[in-house]
Amino acid sequence: MKPSLIIRLPNWIGDAIMCLPALLQLQKLNIPLILLGRPWIHELFKHLDMPMLSCPKSKIETIKVLKTIPAKNILLFTNSFSSALVARLAGKKSIGYACDGRRLLLTHAIPKPINFHETDVFNHLTQEMLKCRFPSLEPGIFALNPSIDLPNRVTQGSIPKPYIVLCPFAHGKSPEGLTKKWPHWEALSHELKAFHPIICPGPNELEEAQNLYPHLQQLAGLKLDEYLYVLSQADIIIANDSGPMHMAAATGRPTLALFGTTSEKRTAPRNAITLGKKGQWPSLEEVLSAFDAYHPHKNLI
Repeated sequence: MKPSLIIRLPNWIGDAIMCLPALLQLQKLNIPLILLGRPWIHELFKHLDMPMLSCPKSKIETIKVLKTIPAKNILLFTNSFSSALVARLAGKKSIGYACDGRRLLLTHAIPKPINFHETDVFNHLTQEMLKCRFPSLEPGIFALNPSIDLPNRVTQGSIPKPYIVLCPFAHGKSPEGLTKKWPHWEALSHELKAFHPIICPGPNELEEAQNLYPHLQQLAGLKLDEYLYVLSQADIIIANDSGPMHMAAATGRPTLALFGTTSEKRTAPRNAITLGKKGQWPSLEEVLSAFDAYHPHKNLI
């Protein structure tokens, strides 16, 4: 039997989803995996048949959690010095990218490729790990697009169809400190009222939703698996560079991904319709034109 492998997942939802092709490939190779990440991984990856553990906020508590896991090896999908330090102090043999000054903390330090899409970054690291830890295995072909197959048990009350989903929220900033929020959401929300738009604000987005989008149907407080279900039933989704953008694209629904301050070449889902680029937001007219082109029932409204 192959030894178990701990996977330290990224701290952002979008990055975690871009790890999916690597996780599924390891699963196909029958390598027992133990996922360690933020508490929301239990909702986001409910469809995966893998044990999952929540990573405490405290580094000391995380070390304690890692020490309870008998697996000796850990694959770090995180890039931080602290995650490598925690793995080292927990007595684990770690494999990760040699960045953030942590090379000496890693058992196997892999040079990080440049100008790769983030999905390819995770796939590459996984392939290098297989060479180190499972050299007799044939890695196979890694998928390029994350895909989420929702279990039948995931349900969300009665939402009249058809509807579209707008994702106007975005947390974090670009490397230059600029917002990831497209500047024309309010105007777009009014233009598309006939298509029954839904927004799904999180706990920190309720005030913004109430102030800017009181005219839209709001599904607040959804768990991530419920949010995935709502996205999977939408005619089309429009989203900033955010976790919901990656969630939407992973369900396979038509997704318009809006970029302006971050690199679309690095993080845009390959199966999404990307509008804009770093340094240039798409105009309202461009987004409406793309919506008209890709909405599956545009001629029925």
